Amino acid sequence: MKKFNYEDLKREFNYGDLCGLDYLTDTIMEEIKNKLDSFITKQEDYILALFNATKEMNWVNQMYETEINVKAQDKASDLYFETRNLFLEELFNYLGIKKEIEDLWN
Repeated sequence: MKKFNYEDLKREFNYGDLCGLDYLTDTIMEEIKNKLDSFITKQEDYILALFNATKEMNWVNQMYETEINVKAQDKASDLYFETRNLFLEELFNYLGIKKEIEDLWN
């Protein structure tokens, strides 16, 4: 498991959301999952559920972007970004990171 570093996370998100999510999979999410395996807390369970929802919504959004006959593309994008931002906000609060989510894209 890699050690979590905010600057590395920011760089990975600059490559694309999936890169950022994969970085989180290899770092802090593995640590959170291990904590859940040994001692379940509602906060960690909630963050893990949001992370899983974000990854699934990323896939759904990719499908909407690549399929010609799929309806409601804007809804999928909006829902993905809302889910992603909620996840990151909860994760940053959990980690005690005081940076704003928008800082990832600056």
